[in-house]
Amino acid sequence: HMANLEFANAAQCDYLSLRQWDQDDPYDFTGDHVVIPGGNARLVDALTKDLKIWYEHRVKAITSAASFGATGVIVHCEEGVDIVADVVLVTVPLGVLKKENIAFAPALPTRKLQAIQNINFGILNKVVMVFPKRFWDE
Repeated sequence: HMANLEFANAAQCDYLSLRQWDQDDPYDFTGDHVVIPGGNARLVDALTKDLKIWYEHRVKAITSAASFGATGVIVHCEEGVDIVADVVLVTVPLGVLKKENIAFAPALPTRKLQAIQNINFGILNKVVMVFPKRFWDE
């Protein structure tokens, strides 16, 4: 059981939080694992069809526009670009949050900061092999 936990979390059990290690369990997908033909990018492309996505911009700060009496957010990039938006979805690696490479104004709530510091991570490599036809017994 411990080996399975370490595999699934890409970390040794000594570094897992007893309170948070299985926080995603209620949201797990059931059934067999699947591979999307053509890759996951097809799904992402469909979901973001009408959205403006900014690539290759290093974010240094995210500021609530409420600080200026407005609504929305301002994303400050190292390239000198400021992106103004209604909302922002931050999807950076945990290591970026742990190193505090992005400043948030106002600061993230204490409970979020504690969760960022308490959760560890490791490396998990997954290999998917697709064969043109089944050659193994069911």
